[in-house]
Amino acid sequence: MIKNLGALAALTLLPVFAQASQPTGNVYSPHKGVLCDKKAGLCADEQGISMGLTKEYLGAAAEQKLLKITRNADFDGRWFVLSDGTSCKSAERVCTTSKHADTVSQKATLALYGKLPAAAKPSQAITFPAKGVICDKSAGFCVDQEGISLAFTKQYLGAAAEAKFTQLVRENPGMDLKAYVLSNGADCDSTKRTCMAERRGTEVERRYTRHLFGG
Repeated sequence: MIKNLGALAALTLLPVFAQASQPTGNVYSPHKGVLCDKKAGLCADEQGISMGLTKEYLGAAAEQKLLKITRNADFDGRWFVLSDGTSCKSAERVCTTSKHADTVSQKATLALYGKLPAAAKPSQAITFPAKGVICDKSAGFCVDQEGISLAFTKQYLGAAAEAKFTQLVRENPGMDLKAYVLSNGADCDSTKRTCMAERRGTEVERRYTRHLFGG
């Protein structure tokens, strides 16, 4: 990751058009699937920082300066921070409002990746009572990073919920407590440390995954 691109600047991202758009600030989208930062001196596409695009839109001098930075052993072009603080991770195909935030930067994400990350269906039954814990009132259990937790089920949903789920476990001795589906369809696997947005889905549910497993 580039460590010296964190200076703050006003965010001005243009809507994504099929035709090139004119820059109006340090951070702008000159073309669909491309995001450039004049102050940071880089351009990126869905794969990450691009030397070719940097040269095309910001000039040879910017490309040469960026080449020197890539010699740093810590450099990872798939994860970069723009001059306005926006942080983009190409592996996750998402940009957030800052390096340490979980709030999606919709304009930057759409500019680079064309779509927003998947999210589980909203549900009043799903709660986040503590760090690393998710409870599902409809399903009748709570989970942590290890999987379904009877202790947290009792703590947050009550002894009756714990007793009911304990009975279910006894009646199903082969039940896997590390892999489960919540009542809103979110599909989680503690062994893989990942929650998908829907059952048998292919897109990671970032909020659930981060809440349970960190990272």
